Amino acid sequence: MGTKKLTMGRTLGYGVGSIGENIAYTVFYNFFLFFLTDLIGLSATLAGTISFVAVLWDAVTDPAVGYWSDMSRNPKGRRRPILFKGCFALGAAIFLMFTDMQFLPMEAKGAYFLVVNMLFWLFLTMSDIPYLSLAAEMEATPQGRTRLRSVAAAFLQGGMLIASAGMLPLVNLFGGTDHVLRGWSIAGAIMGICAIAAYLISWMATNGLEPENPNLKKKKAEPGQEHDNPLKAEHGSVGGFIKSTARLLSYKPYLILLLLTFFVWFSANMQNSSLMYFCTYNAGMSDAQISTQFLVVGIACAIGPLIVAPITNRFGKKATALVAYSVAGVLTIVMAFVKPWDITYVYLFRILSIIILSIWYVTIYAMVYDVSDLDEYENKHRREGGMQSMFQFSIKLATAVSMFLVGILLDVYGYQADAATQTETALNGIKDLTILFPGIMLLVGVLVIIFYPISNKRMKEVAAKLKEQNDGAENA
Repeated sequence: MGTKKLTMGRTLGYGVGSIGENIAYTVFYNFFLFFLTDLIGLSATLAGTISFVAVLWDAVTDPAVGYWSDMSRNPKGRRRPILFKGCFALGAAIFLMFTDMQFLPMEAKGAYFLVVNMLFWLFLTMSDIPYLSLAAEMEATPQGRTRLRSVAAAFLQGGMLIASAGMLPLVNLFGGTDHVLRGWSIAGAIMGICAIAAYLISWMATNGLEPENPNLKKKKAEPGQEHDNPLKAEHGSVGGFIKSTARLLSYKPYLILLLLTFFVWFSANMQNSSLMYFCTYNAGMSDAQISTQFLVVGIACAIGPLIVAPITNRFGKKATALVAYSVAGVLTIVMAFVKPWDITYVYLFRILSIIILSIWYVTIYAMVYDVSDLDEYENKHRREGGMQSMFQFSIKLATAVSMFLVGILLDVYGYQADAATQTETALNGIKDLTILFPGIMLLVGVLVIIFYPISNKRMKEVAAKLKEQNDGAENA
């Protein structure tokens, strides 16, 4: 723990950082694909491919930044200095991601948005991995971390609310009907500034809470003891990075968590990537109605985690997620066969999204901390940075694959960005991408979570053992 107490004010200050995190995620998930196809004029296949390639690039940056964070020897700490640098670059990338360089020929614009998207993911990783890893060092108990994550999750939904409900009104305010692209660029700039501000508030609020950098305390091992601690043996090399990643992926509880993350987020992101198309063409909603829907869902999602947290602490993360995802997955598939769709059905469908997201943001991040505790108990060292990085990679891999499929399948179904109405085949395809396929993937996630080995009872036992070990070490 750091030198200052984790007060409610500092807890809230830490949580504000989640606003920046989810502003970045939401503008990408909800609007980037739509922006590329309907505003820039790229094909859906090319737009999906841009997202896919950029997030695959993140396959390198996520574990690399996590390893860098774990192994940093910065005397100011392992997490906060990286967070400070990353957030400014992230804000600039958000602006560029929604700015059309009109002097570029159309064939060059694909390359431009690919490079900008790659930078966006790199700088988001530099902001997010240290931010998430910091929570485990600020709070020692599983219950405390769940509470910390519930506060962060509430603010996280505030970020979604700002981005999802605010983006289109800002576009219309600054672009009107004559300068739409300018409106998107200014809206992107405002969202980038908001993301920077949120991360900076968190950075300031956590001043003194980050523990002294443990890497500065490491002493040279005695002869014959160089490899007693695998993490120390791996320090500071490319080979060490590869070994560290291999060790993480060979740890069964963590591998199960990564698979669960992939399938649940695949479901959520396929829905998010298709939602603008669905609301516009299937439900016939205006920009104002779409923004209102995002506003209502965002408010509900901000409240949801605060309700979910005590339920999760009582019944356990695994049990809560298992029941909620099972019910939501079945109901989502049933709703895929509703016909015709209108605004009422959109809101009923989005209630399921609120349930899924509320459970997700409270449980899944806390599960990473639990696995990290179990790892420390069983393997005698902690790897929050590495675990958070591969966890984020699983999210982004799901993002890449789902958005790539959305782009490919929109073209397969015959979607035309310049058409006022879509064919029946295209409308059915959009509905499947938004509702049916996400529901199926959510149920696959349910099958995975059955094998997750950390129950509420098991976690309490591990926490007690770790406390006993740490108390013994302090008294030695």
